[in-house]
Amino acid sequence: DFKFNFQITDDDPTCEMTVSDVIQEKNEGQEKQATEIFPTTESLEKLHFPIQNIDIGRDGFSLKKYSIDSDQLCQHLNDKELVNLLNFSDLKPGVYEGGFKLWECSVDLIEYLHQQPTDFSGLNVLELGCGHGLPAIYALSKGAATVHFQDYNEEVLTSLTIPNLLLNQDKEALSKSRFFAGDWLKLMDTLKDTKYDVILTSDTLYSLASLPKLYDLIRQTLKPNGYSLIASKSYYFSVGGGVESFIDVVNQKNKSESLKMEARSVHQINDGLSNIREILQLNFRK
Repeated sequence: DFKFNFQITDDDPTCEMTVSDVIQEKNEGQEKQATEIFPTTESLEKLHFPIQNIDIGRDGFSLKKYSIDSDQLCQHLNDKELVNLLNFSDLKPGVYEGGFKLWECSVDLIEYLHQQPTDFSGLNVLELGCGHGLPAIYALSKGAATVHFQDYNEEVLTSLTIPNLLLNQDKEALSKSRFFAGDWLKLMDTLKDTKYDVILTSDTLYSLASLPKLYDLIRQTLKPNGYSLIASKSYYFSVGGGVESFIDVVNQKNKSESLKMEARSVHQINDGLSNIREILQLNFRK
């Protein structure tokens, strides 16, 4: 899995900006405009990185992903500012949202979908905070009509999400896929006329400040009979977000909405290896 162990110094010739430059120039309070990202020639080429199999369930099903270490990423990315940022942080809300790492809740979500099993035939699917994009790629492999991927950082989509998609599917999958980068608040404008049957997201409840934006975006883009599945740690220590905090947002929002939503935990993982993790289902009340 990805490790952020860059050893970049101010006089590293591969990175023109220093860490202090990054701190001065990045503005965490500024929402990043949402833009549609189109595959580049580079993103369509097979990457020369190790390939890792992610085994799902016990029936032999697996997905593939590129395994990129920190040194390789430093050489691969054109954005040296982002590389310098990753030198001292694997997550900086409003700047870089951790997309190069495969977070464990993403695998939890795929495992849950596979156990049901979930039929995506003919459905329109959105994955928010997609990173590697494996849950949405899984949906595509199970018959989804369209799959849209969103990540805060364009570099994640072009350098990892799209290559991972093509690692698991042929190029015809691109005709069923769209890719969006930017802040969730801005994405509401971009997707104002788009509705989805299923919205997937994982490890996106860590920031208290972003929870209302996530809720509002799901509410706006979810079909009346659709549902969203949110894989999350029950509580994110040191940052304060988690399942209970998101349910509080849902309950608070319901006070001013005539058409109310409900969030309930449908699955819990307590393997003793990390924090307790859950799968939440969010849908409109019947």
